[in-house]
Amino acid sequence: MEKKRVDKSLILNIILASVLAIGFLVLMIMVLAGQNFSLDRVMIDYILGVRNDGLTMFFKIFTHLGSVYLLVVLAVLIAVFAKDKKVKVWTLANIVLAAGVSTVVKFIVHRDRPLAIALIEETGYSFPSAHAMLSMAMYGFLIFVVIKHISNKPLKITLSILLGVAIFISGISRVYLGVHFATDIIAGYLLGALVIIACIIAYRYVPLNSKKQENKDKE
Repeated sequence: MEKKRVDKSLILNIILASVLAIGFLVLMIMVLAGQNFSLDRVMIDYILGVRNDGLTMFFKIFTHLGSVYLLVVLAVLIAVFAKDKKVKVWTLANIVLAAGVSTVVKFIVHRDRPLAIALIEETGYSFPSAHAMLSMAMYGFLIFVVIKHISNKPLKITLSILLGVAIFISGISRVYLGVHFATDIIAGYLLGALVIIACIIAYRYVPLNSKKQENKDKE
């Protein structure tokens, strides 16, 4: 009975990953084909209309929530202090995989940034947004860890919401600051979600802990 339930969960994860992968590939192919997206234009026009000193200061500060440097430090701290060996291993794997995939895709697509409206200096290619991808991958995986390991319901809900807000701010800040198109953020979120699913599957099915802990992880 347990085996059927676990297999069903795995199949659902694979189906979801397939849908996300198809969505990303379609978007990437359209970008490679030089497609102009009305969403990008609409978002740029909207951002230019709402920019003010207060919002600019806010987003300049909180855009660092998606910084690879911050997320690497966070991953290392979790690897050092987490009690669960699987949390240690797959948190580190998460950030390495996300950073690696982001770098490879950027060089495949070669999309220029919308630097004419940029409020900060950035180098490198635009698609996908590394900030969006890494924040989705890391904070999204941490939401899974929080739900699984924290029994205090109010704390669990609070931390999950805060991590979700961090994902959103990391992405929207890049559009507001003029260093990414909206479609870069969407692509980053799609790839980041794929990394989450990969790490969750690995967490549940790759043996690292004792047999007793393995059975508990799959529940």
